[in-house]
Amino acid sequence: FPLSRPSPNNNNNPSEEADPDKPQKPMNMFKLMDQKRMVSPKPVDPHLPPAFRKRNSLESSFSSISSNHQQEPALPKQPPLSTTSSPTTSPKEKVTNDIPSLFSPTPSAPGSKKSLKKLLASKKVEYSKLDASTKLLEIATGRTAEWMQQNLNCDRLGLVKNFFHASFGTRTSDKTQKVRVFTLVINDESNDIVSTCGEVMDFYISSGNNPSKPSLRDRAAEALVTPPQKEPVAMFAAPKSSLQTSDIYYIGHWKVASGERLNPPKMVKGQPKQTLVKFQFVGVNPALIQAMNNNDDEAAVEEAPKE
Repeated sequence: FPLSRPSPNNNNNPSEEADPDKPQKPMNMFKLMDQKRMVSPKPVDPHLPPAFRKRNSLESSFSSISSNHQQEPALPKQPPLSTTSSPTTSPKEKVTNDIPSLFSPTPSAPGSKKSLKKLLASKKVEYSKLDASTKLLEIATGRTAEWMQQNLNCDRLGLVKNFFHASFGTRTSDKTQKVRVFTLVINDESNDIVSTCGEVMDFYISSGNNPSKPSLRDRAAEALVTPPQKEPVAMFAAPKSSLQTSDIYYIGHWKVASGERLNPPKMVKGQPKQTLVKFQFVGVNPALIQAMNNNDDEAAVEEAPKE
């Protein structure tokens, strides 16, 4: 129904009527409801605490406008999800299903061959110390290259595969392209092999014939000297000349004490050498000694699992 609006002048005089010549605009229904709500608020109990009086006043202010709106039918309550397992589920299966996926058993869980291999590769090797007077060739049994190829698991022992066929066993980082020397075979035909652990090993390296294309020796020499490599190197001795044998002996792990480029080159056993690296004894890897002495250590000698 049309409603009349009070006069535009704000004199609040009820006796004054609106001008009939001017068109009257219908009043907003919500505004009229607000005025009705504010005129007759619900009385507040004076005995209530101040906080409850304010809350009761607010509730009474909104009660009138809430009553004018049609209440929507309430949605039926959904039954709670059943947390009980099915009759065919055993208590053990129920506990497994309740475990978050982060802790659920996975194929790479501890105990699997894959995780064991990663654990052995990432585990830091603790080297055993030896007396300074210990003879290097008495640390482990000498073996031929053919025996090592058939019995040694180089990956698990931290060695480069088929290292015994070359003087240097190196690996290159895919991320930094930096070369690291893991193994070194010293032949007494080109370098002198010291007798005991307490001595400093002088190892001379000759450069390749093509300076524009560095050889494996050049890359290994640079990795050992520029700057000096921090990681120990597994040393093997090949006493071909002194013992007249083709056996290769594990003589411990050694670290780089110092290194330098030789200019001019130094003649060592009739060959020019351009790099000198001084090694100092660190210790021995017990797993490698046991692998060289016999085949009982399956963790170090057995064939690597195929993935």
